[in-house]
Amino acid sequence: MARWLSQARATLRSVETEEVEAWLAIERGEVQLTWDLWSAPVERSNALTDVGKQAVRAAVDAVAEYLGEDWLARFLPNGTRSSRSGLPLMSWHWWPSNDVPHVYARLLDLGSRLRLLQGVSGIADLRRNMRRDLGHFAHSLLQLEVGGLAMRAGWGVTFEPGVGNAGSRTDLLVVRADDAMLVEVKGFLLDQQSSEDLSFSRRVSMALMAIESRERVTFDGEVEPGAEDDKLDAWLEELARLAADVARSGLVIETTPPWGGHLVIQPGWPTTGAGHSTTIRHGDEWRRITTALKAKAEQGRGEHPLWLRFDETSQFWALAVPPDYPRRRLHERLARGLSAELAAFDHVAGIVLSSTPTAVSTVGAENTWENLDGNATSLVCTTQPPFWRESIVVAGPNKAATRQRAEWSSWYATEGSWLDWALDRLGVPPFAELVQPISTPEVGSG
Repeated sequence: MARWLSQARATLRSVETEEVEAWLAIERGEVQLTWDLWSAPVERSNALTDVGKQAVRAAVDAVAEYLGEDWLARFLPNGTRSSRSGLPLMSWHWWPSNDVPHVYARLLDLGSRLRLLQGVSGIADLRRNMRRDLGHFAHSLLQLEVGGLAMRAGWGVTFEPGVGNAGSRTDLLVVRADDAMLVEVKGFLLDQQSSEDLSFSRRVSMALMAIESRERVTFDGEVEPGAEDDKLDAWLEELARLAADVARSGLVIETTPPWGGHLVIQPGWPTTGAGHSTTIRHGDEWRRITTALKAKAEQGRGEHPLWLRFDETSQFWALAVPPDYPRRRLHERLARGLSAELAAFDHVAGIVLSSTPTAVSTVGAENTWENLDGNATSLVCTTQPPFWRESIVVAGPNKAATRQRAEWSSWYATEGSWLDWALDRLGVPPFAELVQPISTPEVGSG
């Protein structure tokens, strides 16, 4: 047994060394990234069962066949292997190097949608878009999301159907019996102002926490953003000196950041209510939403009612109101505003506005479904633990739109069980049997 274990470890080290050498060769521009190298961590995953590894490998094969053998290489610049490349599959949300269940759930979800929807009309157009342009990736994921949810509910799905007489196309057509809906999807990226401020916030927070840990002091207060890199470095060095003075003297020091705000440095570990934060500014997201609504409404004019499926960043929902603002009230405000915008378009039956799934629920640990005034639904539901999303479904005033609102609400209220449904259709065990159980220490009897 000892000899076998020794041989197994030596083999594993050899494989990992080969992978490292392959990545170095990619960074030198000597070879290109392959799907086999990208997915190699699956074989030694500690998060997957043996059956889970087989299922994930099959999902990766489906994604690779769909996107093409050279897709990773075409969109990964030489010299990088990180999310900075702009390639979504190199982020920690997708790459199996991040050996955690939610990565595999995401891969299984995509692989399942591609396999279940592979025969539907228009899938070749969707595939061509995703292969040709990296910018189509997130957009096509939304199309696949809606198509998969509709298929589960018994709707027939068509991607990229033609509408009108001018050769225009819309993103989806879903049909069931005598009911039909055209669908236009839109995903919003984080605006530049928010992105810059969040980057500033992360840098400041990490630096302050490191100083707190080293000097055993507490920073309490708020820092306004706006520093250039060299000035920020100089200010953080000054804070470190002030913190050392506080630790040595035991006296409290107050300081004002050059860009605004106020910080108090006090000795000892953080007390209840103490802490530091940075202000996050953001652009006019409501204007971005209404502008996109008008553009998509015009693009999707056809013979069937049109639904808009918009996906907002989690920061939009987190920053729209103060943290203690009631979520129902926020949803009511958004629903009223969306309803007023929809009134200008008779052919638009409704809109679904959701947050990108996030690992932190802003509402709590319970799934919620609440009907709001104005023919709207508020939803807070799990997508795949530990990820949640908030959704608002707003419909026009007629009976058909009301019926379709109930349909959309049902799709997103039960989104968390979609993957197990899809796996069952493909003859694969449920997700819980594909990942290793999370072990918890036994509690002694005393």
